[in-house]
Formats: sequence, structure tokens, C-alpha cells
Amino acid sequence: MVIDVKKCLKQGKFNGDFAFDFEPDASDVDIPYVEFSTPVRVKGLFHILEDDSLEVEGEISYTLKGLCSRCLKETEEKVVYAFHEYFTQEENGEDYTCKNGQADLAEVVNDAILLSMPHTLLCKDGCEMIAYHS
Repeated sequence: MVIDVKKCLKQGKFNGDFAFDFEPDASDVDIPYVEFSTPVRVKGLFHILEDDSLEVEGEISYTLKGLCSRCLKETEEKVVYAFHEYFTQEENGEDYTCKNGQADLAEVVNDAILLSMPHTLLCKDGCEMIAYHS
């Protein structure tokens, strides 16, 4: 999804909302035997600031499905993650940059996915590992 800052300014629109589904790259999941079972849902608000920079805040949500990292039972986990980011008109090394007056939210969403990704997928809190008998 792209927010066209120049177009919004021409229309006198300084605030708005967004919602879209994002198809993540399967390689974003680094937990063995786990994959995305739903698209990443993205929703949020944007605000154009006085210096034509853009503030976006929102949340992503998705479901992971696969084998429990401890006992190997089939399981699912819903992940919800909030983000708050800025797009500037000129690159400053800290924030995202608008290109040709447009803010592409794909990079924000990709970064949010990586930051929100759990290290393991567990079927329940306190899951015991598989007991091996010798």
C-alpha cells in the first residue's frame, strides 16, 4: 500500500486511515515446520505533519500454523504487533523515506513482521518436551 503524500496535500487531507492484507514472504518465518496460515492484516492511521513528513501508526496481525517447537503437536498462534513509524521527505538514516512524495508501507510491514516473529511456536504455555524412554 502506498500513501501519496503529495496527492493528499493537494486535496487538503492531512489524516486518514488504511487497512489492507499483505502477502508475506514465506522465508520470514524461521521456525522449523511453521508457516503463515493467513495473510498479514494491516490497519492503522496516518498523519501528515507540517514539514510534509508522514506519521503512521497501526498494527499487524497474522496467524502462524505448524508443529509445536517442543512436542511436535499441530498448533496455531495469532500474533498482533503495534507499530509507530515516520516517513521523511529526505533520507536521514533513522526514519523511512518518501520516494517521489509517496510512502510505501511494504517496508514498514516487513520490518514489523520480523520484529513480531516469535522464536518458537508452542501449543500451550509450559509445554513439556517429548519424553524419550531408554
